[in-house]
Amino acid sequence: MYKPVYIVVTPFFPSHKIWRGAFFFDFTRALARTGKYDVRVFVPRTSASECVDYEYNGVQVHTFFYKKFKGAVAPFVYAPGNRKRFMAAAERAKIDWGKVAIFHAHDIGLVPLSKNIKQRNPNIKILLHFHNGGQPFCLRCGRAGVIPVYSALHYIWHRHWFENVDLPVFVSKRQQSQFGRWYPDGYLGPTEDILKSAFLGRWIRPILLNPSYVLYNGIDKSLFNKLPKTGLSDYRKGAKFVIGDVANIIKTKDPMTLLRALALLKESNYPMNGWRCILVGSGEDVAKCNEFILGKGLGDIVEIIKEVDHTELPNIYKSLDLFVLPSWVEGFGCAYVEAAGCGVPIMGCKGISVEEAIASEEHDKWLFPLQDYKSLAEKIKWFYENRPRQTLARDFDIDKLMHEFIEYLSTLCPC
Repeated sequence: MYKPVYIVVTPFFPSHKIWRGAFFFDFTRALARTGKYDVRVFVPRTSASECVDYEYNGVQVHTFFYKKFKGAVAPFVYAPGNRKRFMAAAERAKIDWGKVAIFHAHDIGLVPLSKNIKQRNPNIKILLHFHNGGQPFCLRCGRAGVIPVYSALHYIWHRHWFENVDLPVFVSKRQQSQFGRWYPDGYLGPTEDILKSAFLGRWIRPILLNPSYVLYNGIDKSLFNKLPKTGLSDYRKGAKFVIGDVANIIKTKDPMTLLRALALLKESNYPMNGWRCILVGSGEDVAKCNEFILGKGLGDIVEIIKEVDHTELPNIYKSLDLFVLPSWVEGFGCAYVEAAGCGVPIMGCKGISVEEAIASEEHDKWLFPLQDYKSLAEKIKWFYENRPRQTLARDFDIDKLMHEFIEYLSTLCPC
């Protein structure tokens, strides 16, 4: 008896050169470990020269050329061609559409690829997985995003495809509760310019959220656990207290709040001998952070390290005493639960989805207001002096989460 085919289409998946998208690798492996489906992975590439199929740690990855304008402007222009190229990639992968049960898109821009497959097999269920903490329909992408007409067109296009989705999947309850709003609280500003427009108002209608599912970003406990380090790299470098932050070094991840907190402690003559802070990542704000580090005399404490392979991350986490990610836009945040899985207490901002990772009775201990570096500095001091244990809200073992997800899918797609 054949296994039904589960197609995963994701814009990010790690390779031996690029490590972005590690969660999608963990997701795919956990899905395959259930034994329920024959899992196939497809990754769009915006450069034709990069469209080479490859294998990554036991997972075969099929690629196809996906054309789009910069800033995702007018996605409908290239949709027919992208569908054609995806179908060609599926043919090369010998996909039998009669055996396909699930088409799982990890970005709303990939849902239009499902038009042709529904024609081949109307029983296929379409899943759309929302990951980021921003507006789900990409209304403000690119410079044209400030134009109300452009935002409305984006809304109409994405709403049309969303209405063809059988199951929206969210990575947190907060993200799920905010879906359908123009913007989450405090993110990217108001949209009265759109909502008050008589011309545009006729096209706007509420989004009806059919049954949906919250699938937290779980962790592979064979990697992220409390066992001793396995690597030879020395990230502590003899320090007695190490703080870490693993994230893109960009404005919304807000590494500056952590750096300002450390600078405040230093300026107040708080004893920081033997302290070390590691920022792991890259991005547009690296130069800004380095300038601040030098200007505040933090060069002997703070080090910025480029991204590492997924398998090396546990060694970084296990070198830490405290993990701090002051991000203010997160769907959920893999790094929080990865660090916690390695036994490291985590700190983050109030009002974002990290609240769902920490037991509610401990929120005031570990969470601080958005961009409030003074509050963060006090919490770092409190932790350093007391070293309390942290209680998580639940177990984030990806295999357990996937088992629950598969059980739910069986009610949607009995196959």
